[in-house]
Amino acid sequence: MISRNKLRMMASQKCLNAFVERCYSVVPRHPVLYDKVKLAVGLKELNGLVSGETVEVIAFDQGDNLPYRIKLPNLEMPWMPAHSLQLADPNSFPPPPRRPDSNACCGSSCENCVWILYRKALKEYKTSFEKS
Repeated sequence: MISRNKLRMMASQKCLNAFVERCYSVVPRHPVLYDKVKLAVGLKELNGLVSGETVEVIAFDQGDNLPYRIKLPNLEMPWMPAHSLQLADPNSFPPPPRRPDSNACCGSSCENCVWILYRKALKEYKTSFEKS
C-alpha cells in the first residue's frame, strides 16, 4: 500500500515534469479560448488592437480563416486572423475552463447541461497535464 505522502510526491513530480516539458518544448502552442494574446511581431495596429496591448480570446473557430475573436478595451470584439496574434506568454499553460454562471442551468436535467459540460471539460483539462 502506498502512503499518502508518497502519492503526493508522485503527483507533484508529474506536475513538475509537465511544467518542465511545457517550458522547454520547441513546439509553440496556439492560442485557445480565454488565452491572453497580443499582436504578432512586426504589426503596429490591426482592427483597433495596438502593438504591446494584451487582450483575451473570447471566441475560437478552428475551421475559419479568421479563427480568433478578441475583446478590446473599447468593448469592440473583432475577429482576427491566426497569423496576426501570438500568446502574451508563450510558456503559459492553457487557461482552465470557465465555471458557468449560477443562472446558466435551466434546471430540467438536460443531458447536455452546462454543469455536465463544465465538469467534462475540467476533467479533460486535468488529464491533459497527467498525460505529459
